[in-house]
Amino acid sequence: MSHSRFPQLFSPIEIRGQEIKNRVFVPGHNTSLSEGGRIGDAMIAYHEARMKGGVGMIMTEVHCVHPTYMPLGRAWASNDDCLPGLKRLSQKGRDYGVKVIGQVFHPGRVAAASIDGTKMVTYAPSEVPDEMYKTVPTPLTADLIREIVTSHGD
Repeated sequence: MSHSRFPQLFSPIEIRGQEIKNRVFVPGHNTSLSEGGRIGDAMIAYHEARMKGGVGMIMTEVHCVHPTYMPLGRAWASNDDCLPGLKRLSQKGRDYGVKVIGQVFHPGRVAAASIDGTKMVTYAPSEVPDEMYKTVPTPLTADLIREIVTSHGD
C-alpha cells in the first residue's frame, strides 16, 4: 500500500495524549495461541509479525480476569503468573513503536465452549439463559459480583 496514496492512513494521530505512529489498527480477535492461558512465544510471534508489517496499534484478544471463566485457548490476566507474557508483549510493542492495548474480560452469562469443546459454567445475577448458547447461568452472590468487578482492575 502506497504511503503517498493514503497520507492520512499513514500519518500519526494522538488519542488522549498518546501518539500513535499511524492509523493502521489491528482489532481484537481470538488467536487461540495462549499457552495454558499465558502469552507465550506463539502469540508474541503472531503479534510481532503485524508489528513488523507497520501497524500503529494492536488490540489484543480478551484476557480473562477471574477464575470463574478461564477456558482453554483464551489468554488470562487473572493472577501474577500472567504478567511475564503480558510484559514481553508490551515490550515488543515498545521495540516497534506500536501501542498495544489489552482487553480485560468476563463473559457473564454468555460463554462459548472452550477450544476442547467443554461447555463452560456461566455466572450471572440471575438464572436467565443467554440467547445464543441457551446456557442457564449460576446466580452470583453479591460478594462474587464485587470480586469479579474488582478483578477487572487488579
